[in-house]
Amino acid sequence: VLYNSACCVGWAVVLAATVKSLVENVPNVGFVEALASVYESEGVGTVLAYTQSAAMMEIVHSAVGFVRSPLLVTAMQVMSRIVALVGVVYSPEAKVQWGAGLMILSWSMVEVPRYLFYVFAILTGDATKKTPYALFW
Repeated sequence: VLYNSACCVGWAVVLAATVKSLVENVPNVGFVEALASVYESEGVGTVLAYTQSAAMMEIVHSAVGFVRSPLLVTAMQVMSRIVALVGVVYSPEAKVQWGAGLMILSWSMVEVPRYLFYVFAILTGDATKKTPYALFW
């Protein structure tokens, strides 16, 4: 529960900072240019790096049997994101491309409800009947 809660909070911080950056910048420079500035916005880069890096624990969870996810599939998914993140972090040119901002926005929009679903599923012991409908559908 702690891992899923921490990841949910981390992604929520990234999502909130991303949305804040877009709301502040879209009226001035347009959507595409606003996306290009997301990574360098306050509260995005560092939290994103820590939160996405924490996902490597999902490989461990799969390897030791905490979850039923196939190890190879989990490793490929997590490592592909790590490679994409490293490409952005270590490339000054990539940091300011609209694709980096779109990647951050899409990841955070997907991960917040995913980790929240996991939290509810663990706490209630039932991923279907006791999880809020908005997270389950």
